[in-house]
Amino acid sequence: MGSPERVPHEPEHQTGLRDGCLRRAAVQGFADAEFSLGLAYAEGRGVKKDAREAYGWMQRASRRGHAPAIAYVKEIQSYREKKRQARD
Repeated sequence: MGSPERVPHEPEHQTGLRDGCLRRAAVQGFADAEFSLGLAYAEGRGVKKDAREAYGWMQRASRRGHAPAIAYVKEIQSYREKKRQARD
């Protein structure tokens, strides 16, 4: 695997999020890391902002019982339901 591509104007200290310790811990199933990586994607901290990627990591953390991730997933699900109802 090559070196990660930097996001323009990304602080140097954040480039490690994509292939560093946080990602490894998240892939290994640590709920705190899954939540933190999801938050990084949600906010575009150290990685390109990606709502789907954020939601996926939050779902993984929530399935492990991570309370803030559970709240995040519920909030997104509620938002989606309201949006769906508004279309109907």
